[in-house]
Amino acid sequence: MTSNSKSSGLPAIAQSKLGTVDGGTTRKPSFAARKPEPAINDAHRVERYFAVYALATAIVLLTLTEVPIPLALLMPFLLIFAIPKFAYSIEKWVFASIALTVYDCIVGSIFVAATGTGVYKYAVYYSLRALAISVVVLLALRRASLQRITFVIGLWAALQLCGLIIQTKGYEPATLFPFDIYSVNLNQAILDRPVNGRFRGFTAESGVVGGMASIFLVLVVLTGYLRTRIRSIKRIETMLLAVTVMLLLSILGMTLTKSGVFLLAATFLALGAHAAFRQDWRTVFSAIRLSLVVGLGLFLLIYYSPTAQDYIEQEKVILMTSFENRGIEGVKDTGFGTRIAGIQLALLGVIDYPFGLGHEGLATFITKNVDRVETSIEMDEFSTSAWGPKCFGLDMLVWDGIPGFLLLIWMLALTVKPFGCAARHGFSSLSVALFIGLLSLSMAVEMLPFTGILSLVLCAGLALQREVAGEFQSA
Repeated sequence: MTSNSKSSGLPAIAQSKLGTVDGGTTRKPSFAARKPEPAINDAHRVERYFAVYALATAIVLLTLTEVPIPLALLMPFLLIFAIPKFAYSIEKWVFASIALTVYDCIVGSIFVAATGTGVYKYAVYYSLRALAISVVVLLALRRASLQRITFVIGLWAALQLCGLIIQTKGYEPATLFPFDIYSVNLNQAILDRPVNGRFRGFTAESGVVGGMASIFLVLVVLTGYLRTRIRSIKRIETMLLAVTVMLLLSILGMTLTKSGVFLLAATFLALGAHAAFRQDWRTVFSAIRLSLVVGLGLFLLIYYSPTAQDYIEQEKVILMTSFENRGIEGVKDTGFGTRIAGIQLALLGVIDYPFGLGHEGLATFITKNVDRVETSIEMDEFSTSAWGPKCFGLDMLVWDGIPGFLLLIWMLALTVKPFGCAARHGFSSLSVALFIGLLSLSMAVEMLPFTGILSLVLCAGLALQREVAGEFQSA
């Protein structure tokens, strides 16, 4: 080594990188000699900004479920799906969603042209809006982790809970916005509807926000439980899960939706039954424990809510009075009777028009065929234009007939397919439980952003798939 290297005590190769001066002292290389840092990629920056914008838009559209959006604003979103490279499973899902949208627009336009009833704009608007919402959610969350998706659900729940609390104070949440958050056809009917102890917040009715909270609760609880099987989760993740679950349970306690309770019961029953069929007793006991925890939390929230108790007492009085006056026929005077009549109308519609009537044909068909079913007292309080099967799945059956309903079932199957990765950890019943939960939601609640909900669940399944794959690679 040279004298310089001896004086500094460093290898010669190190000195050659640091540089030397007279006397063997070292100095940093000049700025001009340094390797320039790579420039910020403008394409990545734009993509990041767009992801934030898409996420904010998705949260708004899932919160204000009926906010009117001009078609001119929707059209760009319908083309955006071609820009990013979706995973293969997403591409098939998007194809099914586009096929359903195109079919719905064609059927609706044919009905308006053939009968002269309705407006072309509304014949295509709702299906295009549903496709736009689903694409926005996919763009916002397609690469998100389960933790981020849980955070988004928690943020959605917090916003909805704010709307519910505002309504409990005697204010109408819709009046807080400088624009209508409901369509023209629904706005006045919703604002005039009495609250009657059940709060709806920013949505059209309590069943919508309650049903969405139920399916999100199932998703968060089941995926959170599976993550504890995969690895030990961090404290911050546990806190996020706990807060999100409490927010969702609070929504259910304030909306008092029977549809939500039905969805929870059907999902956990499907989880336990499928696991028992496969003799997976660990999952059976897990389903029992999880259903007890969720049920106990919901029971406590309802039990200590004076508003909830008043509503339950009113329902008891109506039910007992109906049975005393008409016996078993008295059930037709309750909300259950409304759903029975709606189911009958939907079945008549699909028998008479197996290929569908479109969005503008539903009200026309019901008005002309209402004499074929026995209406309930609740139905008699509204005009026939506001009637319907009272659930999204049966609405779809009348709108798009058997072909559209089969496309919807295919979308459900594609949505839960990524959750099949849970079988690696002995939780093969997860995808079946979520399929039953989503199907129950479609058959229990109306006026849902259903394809947007499917998009979020699909993104959660893809995130779970990545997490399971990463766990096995590290193992």
